[in-house]
Amino acid sequence: MKSLTNVFAVALSVMGILLPAHAIGADESGEQPARPIPKELRLLYAALMTVQETAAQPVTLEELARGALNGMAKAADEDNEYYSQAEYENYTSGRSEGAVGLELASRGDALMIISPIVGGPADLAGLLPKDRIVSINEEIVVGKSVAKALDLLRGPIGSKVRISVSRGDAKRLLTLEVERGKISVSSVSTRRLHEDILLLKVTALRTDALTMVARHLQQEWNTRPFKGLVLDLQHNPGGLLQHAIGLAALFLPPDKVVAKTMGQSNDAKAVYFARPQFYLRSQEADPLRDLPGAIRSIPLVVLVDAGTASGAEVVAGALQQHARAKIIGHQTFGRAKIQTLRPLPGYGALRITSGLIYAPNDKSYEAGIQPDVVLPPDTSQMAAADEALLILKKTLAH
Repeated sequence: MKSLTNVFAVALSVMGILLPAHAIGADESGEQPARPIPKELRLLYAALMTVQETAAQPVTLEELARGALNGMAKAADEDNEYYSQAEYENYTSGRSEGAVGLELASRGDALMIISPIVGGPADLAGLLPKDRIVSINEEIVVGKSVAKALDLLRGPIGSKVRISVSRGDAKRLLTLEVERGKISVSSVSTRRLHEDILLLKVTALRTDALTMVARHLQQEWNTRPFKGLVLDLQHNPGGLLQHAIGLAALFLPPDKVVAKTMGQSNDAKAVYFARPQFYLRSQEADPLRDLPGAIRSIPLVVLVDAGTASGAEVVAGALQQHARAKIIGHQTFGRAKIQTLRPLPGYGALRITSGLIYAPNDKSYEAGIQPDVVLPPDTSQMAAADEALLILKKTLAH
């Protein structure tokens, strides 16, 4: 890492704080306007130097800077973190090496699994939402960053990684061996639970999610119109907010609020309605436009579990609050945030929670969504679908 002061100067400049040229080692003829160094930055620098000079064991300025940047980010939100330049390049490179398919979040010192990607290596090996990762290949990761854990989980396709987790109240760790693979699982699928009832499973709100949803629904409708729909959001860790708005809008009148966002910047403050302009980019065709109108109003049940998070919670929460669907399953993860990756040129990046997402009634999703019908803790995803089928059959019988 380059000069410690330079690192903080870049970080502060991203936040709109410019330091005088002499404070970051720039040439005296530099054009950057001088402003007094904030006293908090002087305090932070003094503390770092004191720790380096008096710590019992040698510690580098690079190590201290990383800890300070992580602490600075997490003081604002526990899901924030600093990526070193190497971690940032790994995160954004789209490397083709093997992965295990896990969505992770920081919870205190713990690295918690939001959800394994359905059908991915971690899911098939038996890892579950809210498992807390303790070690990866015997390397302790408690207190480590999400970026660090993801880096350890990657490796050659076909190679194996040992993951030790703490699950629930169990006192002993559970260690699973997971074979790394290429993550290319489809995020949308359908199957008939009954000749008149369709299950639509959405495992992630990726870039093509709405297009795939429209395609599957149209194909099933052309084969045989269905009278009831189960929207399965179990093990769905979310994705893009605009696609969450679109999926909810498929089943709501255009005058209904789907979500609200709040943050310090004006861009982070918005109210999203169930209309195309709130889930489409400019000039983008609406993939939902030509779907049969009957699909938008048929009886609907939504399946959720502990792995339902973020954008998936936005969908379920909006449909629940507008009484459009009955929500069944288990309490959701509780994480609805807008995260922004802000590069620090040459020094890595900061991943920052720039906005919080709220339900139409202004309620936070922090505690998760409580289903209308709570299923027993050990209910499998298939058993949950069977429960949804019974509910819809009763609804259609009246």
